[in-house]
Amino acid sequence: MARSHLFFAMSNFAFGEVALALRLAWQLHARGDRVSFLTPSGLAVLFEHTPFKHGHLDSVWHSIDQVLPAIVAEQRVDSLVVVDAASVYLALDVTRRDDAFLRRMPVPVIAFDVWNLPETNLEWDTGTELWRIAPQAAAFANRLCPVPFIRPELVAGRYNALPELPQQIARDAVRAELGIDGPLVLTATGTWQTQRAAISPYHTHLIDAIPPVLLSHLDRVGARVLHVGPEPLAGAAERLGEHYRWIAQVGGQRMVELMAAADVCVTLNASATTISTAIVLDLPVVLATNSITADTPAQLPAFPELAPLRPFHVWPLGLHAFLEPVLRGNPYLDAVTHVELLDADAFVGACRTLLADESAREAARARMAAYRRLVATLPRAADVFDAYL
Repeated sequence: MARSHLFFAMSNFAFGEVALALRLAWQLHARGDRVSFLTPSGLAVLFEHTPFKHGHLDSVWHSIDQVLPAIVAEQRVDSLVVVDAASVYLALDVTRRDDAFLRRMPVPVIAFDVWNLPETNLEWDTGTELWRIAPQAAAFANRLCPVPFIRPELVAGRYNALPELPQQIARDAVRAELGIDGPLVLTATGTWQTQRAAISPYHTHLIDAIPPVLLSHLDRVGARVLHVGPEPLAGAAERLGEHYRWIAQVGGQRMVELMAAADVCVTLNASATTISTAIVLDLPVVLATNSITADTPAQLPAFPELAPLRPFHVWPLGLHAFLEPVLRGNPYLDAVTHVELLDADAFVGACRTLLADESAREAARARMAAYRRLVATLPRAADVFDAYL
């Protein structure tokens, strides 16, 4: 018998988290279940060309504790899915809403935990501030823990989150459509990485200061750059000229097509869902993060404009200390080429090698294949989901 499920998210920052939730939604839809979403309107692009009913919660964000129980009762859903535990609890803290309404739901409440919160310190280090996540966020009995990037271990709640892609993707046709006839680097950014989403003066600074460094590196790489994001990178057209192409944010299938047309994927976000797609596509990934702390320009002689600077695994949010225990010794990092953003030679060398050296590309593909084999031992999302109903 078909069942009905309501997924809800409270953060416009949760672009990747909702993209992961959509992969589960498609599995449920394929077997005849009904799935609907309630999210901020900033995530609407993800639902284009999908069969899922999508409502905006912008006007009821501050009264979610009253509105959501009413919707669950009215729609008579069989489950409520939290996307994701960390961002929802941070939003509840901002709105000063108690989580008791989730505990009182008359249906199973199932929470995505994309970070594996019990392994973290429950503190988002955002550069100059610490955002403490309520312990309840890590205490859900029914947790969905997607791999990547959580460790691929057979532990309750963990599941294979690698995307299921069509067997044939017209790479040559997409490249011809884009007018690309040489090496292509793809990078993607989200709305949460733009100035309109900056959450502090420090993040405003970082959103301004990091792209010129990235563009300088990419200029040295010498390849065409395809950037998918809500707006162009500031100064990209001036720095890279005709080598830079910007495309506004797109839905999931189109993003897969664009990635299949690329030769290397570059990201400054260790948690990016584009990494898991790249792993399935055999598309080499260069992940650039930062482990340097600097308070003054004198501490950054090569990049004085970046001061003040704090370590980050996720630019510009930070989360270095938060994610360090999750990433330490994690085979996920074996599947990518991980470099320090401020080590310009290492960044440029990694990109050039992966673009031009077929043996290096083969080695990268072998690492991705090994990682895929590890993840393949885990159950599907829908199977873990069913165990909670």
